[in-house]
Amino acid sequence: MEAYHGFKIKGAQSYILEPNGKYKIDSLLNNNIQIRMYSTKKGSITSAYPLLEKI
Repeated sequence: MEAYHGFKIKGAQSYILEPNGKYKIDSLLNNNIQIRMYSTKKGSITSAYPLLEKI
């Protein structure tokens, strides 16, 4: 929810409308963890997960 809340406050700065009709949203949390979310056009979050570095 922190990623979604931050996205709403900062505005729609980094989102991509995918061919399947969902938005791909990348957000940075307060503790520097990057999150990727997918949302419908109506604003429902369908999935959210952290982006991890490859080792």
